[in-house]
Parts: sequence; C-alpha cells; structure tokens
Amino acid sequence: MKIEGLSGVSAISAGWDHMMALKADGTVWVWGSNENEQLGIGGGKKVSALAMVPGLKNIKKIAAGMTHSVALASNGMIATWGKDLYIKSSPYAITYVQDVFEIAAGKEFTLVISGK
Repeated sequence: MKIEGLSGVSAISAGWDHMMALKADGTVWVWGSNENEQLGIGGGKKVSALAMVPGLKNIKKIAAGMTHSVALASNGMIATWGKDLYIKSSPYAITYVQDVFEIAAGKEFTLVISGK
C-alpha cells in the first residue's frame, strides 16, 4: 500500500495495527489504529492519513510495540506513548535511563541498550 506524502523515510516500524515512519529530518509520522493512543496524536480513533507526532524532534530511532510506541532522540532521550499500565495520549520522556543507543518494543514491553 502506498502512503501519500510519505517520502524521505529512514526507518519504519509496525505494531499490532499501527505503523510508524521516521523521516530523515528527525520527525516521526504515524497511521493506523489509535485505540490505545499509540499514535501519540490524541483522539483515540483510527487514522488513515499520515500524521506527525507532535513534540518530537531530532529522533534517530523508532520502535512500535503491540499498543505503544517508542522514539529515541539524538541526545539519548527516550519518549514513549500509548498503552502501558495507563494510556498516555502524547509522548512523555523517560528520564531514569541515560546514554541509550538502541531501542526495541514488543507485545507489552520496551527494551533499551545503554552505556558507553
């Protein structure tokens, strides 16, 4: 399926029924189910057109879990949104892990690799 307006993509990731694309300019674009706010754009409804996740910049890696999403910024900051114990409708920073250089997301978990 061709997604109109999606160009300059450096990475993609797919969750249960939502998709993420990282553009070369460091922005994150999403579409698909938003039932658990996994798109990070509020609203809680399916999105068939591209939407940019607000509040994220200089992102270098993305990962989609089953019902949540994760982004890693070039400064090592991790942002996550969607369903965990609670539903988070917009990205929030995780500050207790530092020097992160890799992320992954699974069914109901997120993994990071940190250290120098």
